[in-house]
Amino acid sequence: MTARSALDEVTYTGDFDRSPSTFRSSVSRDGRFPTVTAHVVIKLNGLATKVEKSRKQMKERKNRVTKIRGVKKTKAGDAKKKGGIRHTTRCLAFLKLKGLDHAIGVTVVKPIFERTKESDEHLGWVFPAAADEEPGAEPNPLNDARSVRELYEIASSNYAGKPTIPVLWDKQLKTVVNNESSEIIRMLNAEFNGIARNPGLDL
Repeated sequence: MTARSALDEVTYTGDFDRSPSTFRSSVSRDGRFPTVTAHVVIKLNGLATKVEKSRKQMKERKNRVTKIRGVKKTKAGDAKKKGGIRHTTRCLAFLKLKGLDHAIGVTVVKPIFERTKESDEHLGWVFPAAADEEPGAEPNPLNDARSVRELYEIASSNYAGKPTIPVLWDKQLKTVVNNESSEIIRMLNAEFNGIARNPGLDL
């Protein structure tokens, strides 16, 4: 089963019609997802974007321009993938400001979409194979997953949605706890104070 991509959510007019996040559980010290097993997967601003390579790759996959009733119709590939930047970096900001970086691991994906599997054409966030492959990104320590898509499939074997970032991952249960950035930052602000270096800081 082929996973969805952000490219599947770009309309013919070029607008991004984002589907709702699907993993919306919460972390709590006495709940199903304890704070001590958390890990965050993000993408950072400031990495080399390789825009031309990304644009060419997406055009080869998706770009077809037609005219319908005199209106230029643009397929999904015309939109460069820029998502996952603002939403993921604020998770890192909260984690650093609260003083949680000693307790919660962070893994950074490569800055542009690549093939997530050899068996299909899906493009998504992937991890570098080696530490020196991509400046700022790093190999994934979670369950030998080569891509964010594989993490989602570990969490749910029949998952066919869009593998998005950020991801709040439970290392013990091997599942996605939450993939909605606004909810992740609330949890980082309030639910991890027992292990935070700055528990009194209310962001």
